[in-house]
Amino acid sequence: MFWGKIAEEQLNDGAIPDLRRSAKRTKVLNMWNDPEVEKITRGKFRGLLIKKATEVKGRTLDLGCGMGWLSLELARNGMDVDGVDISEKRIQIAKDYLEVAPEKKNFGSINYIVADLNKIVLEESVYESVVVWDALRHIAEIDRLVEQI
Repeated sequence: MFWGKIAEEQLNDGAIPDLRRSAKRTKVLNMWNDPEVEKITRGKFRGLLIKKATEVKGRTLDLGCGMGWLSLELARNGMDVDGVDISEKRIQIAKDYLEVAPEKKNFGSINYIVADLNKIVLEESVYESVVVWDALRHIAEIDRLVEQI
């Protein structure tokens, strides 16, 4: 419920789950609320993550996908993505945006899943790559999750 409430606040403040269309929001509480500051501070790392993930073709798992910006970007690069998040609201936002998201030439696919990463059971040998952006620090059962991966 917490993450759903945060998602609602972000949407009401103009956030969209699309790197290519993000705009500065009215409530700049931290660096990730300002796309220009975010690009300066973490853009290089975000770009490297996307580049490395898309070098490995096939199916990828996006852990803690939130509203789906990384899953969307990977799919735009031809990846087949399973995006997992604990928040039903964030997953619904991701699904809704996916329906209207532009720039889908050479698009792979996205399957959004609501699941608790502390309890998730992953099928063996399904994914060629696993990505995560700013979510692992929220996982209490990190050792269990790593074993699943």
